Amino acid sequence: MRTICLTGGTGFVGSHLLELLEQEPEVKVKVLSRKQADMPYHADHVQVFLGDLLDSNSLVRFLEPDSITINLAYMSNRLPEDNIEAGLNLARACAKVGVAHLIHVSSAVVVGRTAETVITEKTHCNPITRYERAKLEIEKALLSNLGSICKVSILRPTEVFGEGGRGLIHLTRNLMNGSTLINRLKLSLYGRRRLNLVYVGNVAAAIRFLMFTDREINKQCYIVSDDEAEENNYCDVVRLMTTCLGRTLPRTSYFKSPSSILSTILGIIGRSNTNPYRIYSCDKLLHLDFRKPVSFMEGLQRFADWYKRTIVGAEQV
Repeated sequence: MRTICLTGGTGFVGSHLLELLEQEPEVKVKVLSRKQADMPYHADHVQVFLGDLLDSNSLVRFLEPDSITINLAYMSNRLPEDNIEAGLNLARACAKVGVAHLIHVSSAVVVGRTAETVITEKTHCNPITRYERAKLEIEKALLSNLGSICKVSILRPTEVFGEGGRGLIHLTRNLMNGSTLINRLKLSLYGRRRLNLVYVGNVAAAIRFLMFTDREINKQCYIVSDDEAEENNYCDVVRLMTTCLGRTLPRTSYFKSPSSILSTILGIIGRSNTNPYRIYSCDKLLHLDFRKPVSFMEGLQRFADWYKRTIVGAEQV
């Protein structure tokens, strides 16, 4: 039986990954958690281990030799420097214990600001924000400290959405309860700006694929996105969500804002990506024969159904 050591298992992506791993009878899953109460899973093959990424000794006790270790953790309530330290602690612990494979789930935003419209794993990273810089530093720390000791793979998801996640919540609430005028203005301004969304089930499936593939993936980075879907843009997502939720699509004004205006605004407010049409290609991952289990449209429908059932239902109580 193979041991999977998972950090960040109490989070959004982690919970979906655990559901997927419940279908794997030949694995034992250990989940690192700061509090026992954080862990809602009680499957027979899931063990909760109390520890902290900032506590090196607890990491050494948590990890197991020859295990597959998956790092989903990012402490949003801590400084970027703390997260970099946590990454270094994990690297040292993996080396000391002798894990077989570390899969680090990073973020596609490490690319930062670039003139390229189609982003690949070869795109030079130019992180702008502290978050982007920290994410890239963690990648570098893991690769430099472990690349010659154990297998290391990096996964870079785009904006993750799905049942239980925060992605799309703000947009959907505005469509349901916000000002009609503001929604019309946003449609005029954003138009078909790419949203770079990826369904959480596809991210979990990509992690599982990297766990069990026999392809050579050491020291490799992979983007996972749903950007091949033409509907992955603001206007189409608004149209699809309003239809799914039984709302009327806000009627746009006759004025269509030039994309250059949106680019300027994005730069002024400090966004790294000022290109409304940027897409992230996951061709490298797909060329390994990875197949996403859920289409972008199906993912949106699942999210809308969950939103109606959970968010709207709770607001009506």
